[in-house]
Amino acid sequence: MHFSETGTLLRLADLKPGESAYIGRIAGGRMVTQRLAMLGIRPGVLVNLLHGPGTRGAVLRVGGARVALGRGVIEKILVTRQSHSASTKAAAE
Repeated sequence: MHFSETGTLLRLADLKPGESAYIGRIAGGRMVTQRLAMLGIRPGVLVNLLHGPGTRGAVLRVGGARVALGRGVIEKILVTRQSHSASTKAAAE
């Protein structure tokens, strides 16, 4: 795992398409946190923003799956951008 809690947390909704980030924390209640965990979205997991964010939400790649989330949910997910050197290394693996 390449996740580091020393990075600056920002909302998943602030990423641009094609960017990757590690989930830092979920600023939502128990139900949202459980639902996202069932989708594989939990702290420390690397996600890639495929489409969006738009007014209706975003599509992420989590592991080998594509997951669509609404705008309200992506605003509750706080992430740390993956560094360029880490993304180059991950692509090589």
